[in-house]
Amino acid sequence: MLTKKTAERIRLLKEENLFREPRIFDKAEGIFLFRKNKKIINFSSNDILGIAGSNQVKEILANNILKYGSSASSSRLVSAGRQSVKDVEMKFARHFGFEDCLFFNSGFQANSGLFSSLFSEDDTVLYDKRIHASIVTGIKASGAKSIGFNHNKISHMERRIKANAHISVAVAEALYSMDGDFLDDNFFETAKKNNIFTVVDEAHSVGAYGEAGKGINKGDIVVGTMGKAFGLFGAFILLPEIIKEYLLNKCREIIYTTMLPEAVIVTAGEILDIIADADDKRKRLRENTEFFKNLLQKNKINYGGNSHIVPIFIGEEKKAVQISNRLFEKGFHALASRYPSVPLKKAILRVTVTSEHKKNDIKNFINIFGSVT
Repeated sequence: MLTKKTAERIRLLKEENLFREPRIFDKAEGIFLFRKNKKIINFSSNDILGIAGSNQVKEILANNILKYGSSASSSRLVSAGRQSVKDVEMKFARHFGFEDCLFFNSGFQANSGLFSSLFSEDDTVLYDKRIHASIVTGIKASGAKSIGFNHNKISHMERRIKANAHISVAVAEALYSMDGDFLDDNFFETAKKNNIFTVVDEAHSVGAYGEAGKGINKGDIVVGTMGKAFGLFGAFILLPEIIKEYLLNKCREIIYTTMLPEAVIVTAGEILDIIADADDKRKRLRENTEFFKNLLQKNKINYGGNSHIVPIFIGEEKKAVQISNRLFEKGFHALASRYPSVPLKKAILRVTVTSEHKKNDIKNFINIFGSVT
């Protein structure tokens, strides 16, 4: 019986300290979470620049819902095609310097849909072994041959290229979601000199880094999400016009789902202007990140990454969960990331610093962390 089989799987997950259960909160306000009248400082949020919690964006979205409605009510190819959506897509394309742009309901759908639609058994995909699960899902669904290279090791990437002719595309993340490190810039040079097309997932970098929040912005195709620095939801792909036309005809994640509400996409266009002018927020993000890491070093806490995503290395899954729970009891939410998000026995406390954290928030977190480990 299916329920009995599922119950056994859950039992094993619990036994291996890999069972996940979301913490339930009453509400969120900026960097704070509230639960049973207790205020908790959030160090696991992707609202990197504090845009999601801003009254300005709440008002923009509310006004656009009143104007455009709450749902697209069909897929894009049926009756949800709108001039306003095309206009926002072209606005994104111009801002980032691409021919065109295509919106998706989520980052997972964007990646899985792109790879499953665009590639086939005739293609070979070269990928960094730490790419997001959504890309892995898309590659598997495409039937393409896939070849991995060690994380951010360009010398290994080069050896893979020499050993495998006719590689169609190389894929990586601009900023890795668990490791917190940026893509080695030599990735692009290596791909270019071998005439290999590049796809780069900029989910965690777009908005937060680069000129006017453009991220690294060097891939031939760039995938971005709106659920992080943009403070909204959904995703977009920056791409050549011909590939957009193909995806509109072949991508299941576009064809067989209700598209994002028009109000959300129009709001994304307005948030793009906010992002472009958010240099002060990006500066605070850099300063807070540097301050946090200086304190980690001073307290001899083992960590990784070179961005606002800071993995604190724990190791054993059980220990990581215990530390996370103790921090929570003391008023800090910092999630323990475990397999399959990271390798087995290499659990981390995944901390995300934002522009909205105060220096005292960071100091207190470090002090409490030291007392619970």
